[in-house]
Amino acid sequence: MAPILELETQDTQERRWAWILPVVTLVVGSFVSTDADGVAVRVLLGAWFLISLSVGVAWQLLYRRNLADRFGLLAALFVLAMIVGLCFGSVSVGTAGGVRFDQLALPSILAGVVLTEWWLRDRERSRR
Repeated sequence: MAPILELETQDTQERRWAWILPVVTLVVGSFVSTDADGVAVRVLLGAWFLISLSVGVAWQLLYRRNLADRFGLLAALFVLAMIVGLCFGSVSVGTAGGVRFDQLALPSILAGVVLTEWWLRDRERSRR
């Protein structure tokens, strides 16, 4: 059995403020919506997905938490589903014909956190 990683160090304790990043992303996303169709909505959703995913990556790098064991596969499937949906699917998110970006932000942030933890652990194991 692999040893438990020491996730909370002095450096990460000083960066507990990092939770503000996903909160700001969710708040901004709750105010952004569009009635665009077709390619425009795919581009907007794709951009918001990448922004939210990047926020998750930054949050995990700044304040590392152990979520990968529990949510790794789910995060990978979410990212795959987003890619397939944006490329080939029918885009309909939100209420009454509009797209609400906050509904995409939370799962994107979580996927970024979990997948970054997978990558960090793999990198640490390969150094041993």
